[in-house]
Amino acid sequence: MFKNLIKKHNNAITHSLYYTGILITVFLCGWYLHYFFYDLNIKNTTKVIREYPSDYRLINPLLLVLDGGSTKAPEYSELTNTLNSYAKNKIINKKAESISIYFRDLNSGSWSGVDEDRLYSPASMMKVALLISCFDFAYSNPDFLDKGVHITSDSTDFDLGQTYKPKEAVVVGKNYKVRDLITSMIVDSDNNAAIALGYLIGEDKINKLLKELQLAQPKSADSDFLSPRMYSRFYRILYNSTYLPQDVSENALKILSQNDFSNGIVAGVPKGVVVAQKFGERTINDKLGNVVDRELHDCGIVYLSSKPYFLCVMTRGKDFNDLQPILSDVSKMVWDGMSGIK
Repeated sequence: MFKNLIKKHNNAITHSLYYTGILITVFLCGWYLHYFFYDLNIKNTTKVIREYPSDYRLINPLLLVLDGGSTKAPEYSELTNTLNSYAKNKIINKKAESISIYFRDLNSGSWSGVDEDRLYSPASMMKVALLISCFDFAYSNPDFLDKGVHITSDSTDFDLGQTYKPKEAVVVGKNYKVRDLITSMIVDSDNNAAIALGYLIGEDKINKLLKELQLAQPKSADSDFLSPRMYSRFYRILYNSTYLPQDVSENALKILSQNDFSNGIVAGVPKGVVVAQKFGERTINDKLGNVVDRELHDCGIVYLSSKPYFLCVMTRGKDFNDLQPILSDVSKMVWDGMSGIK
């Protein structure tokens, strides 16, 4: 009898331990899944695997990314609130009609912004897309960059409508190599160089890039079709070297770092900091020549030591004299904020 009682008791203990083990296993699995998905979806955790070491200065080649970037990073909440208050103040005081900001730590993928999905006309900033498309075309056509191009005397001067004109414009009647036109297009933001390059490679090459980056194609030259967050894709594929070969991506960013627009992002960071950037301007007038709408933007990579970040500031208003200081003010606030985050 005692043997039977002991056997029943042992069976009860066994069953108890069995069910306890199941409960502990379920609890641990639930805790792990909660922890994993909480980090991935709420904390905006991003895991990246890069090639290391890299022999390049301006790119950081990417192998793999797990980007849970659907929400703004909480570590930027204070900076985001500061930027949001600044933007609202400028709009209330009629210095701008809209201000959109997007910034992203390029190594971690963490990001934040203010009205970062509002659409604008990127204007001259689309020259970055043309730069990428030209280098992509040159990859399969090795002689393309040394091809000679003659700027004909009957060409329209597309630089006339610019407020921020090239310091060294291409000269009508002169011959240039494609690589020289690319430099002029980016460094001096020369529209005539861009028109010549666009004619050479064809509009379909730009459309191919937009499609591959899952970006909308413009309905017209003046249409608002890109947001600061969307525009970041051009710079991210260069920094990560995921579209062009590594040496070509490095060269593209080197050219962008020579851009002479010093009144925007560059003015908001310490002297000597490398900034690979491109600005854009657009002015729409009515039939009488009165200004209806103006847009001024500046976007690029700021090479903060150990924490390079992408910053894009897009603005809309009536006066470039009001919009221009916004670019540098935001740049300084983001620099100070990013520098203070370890």
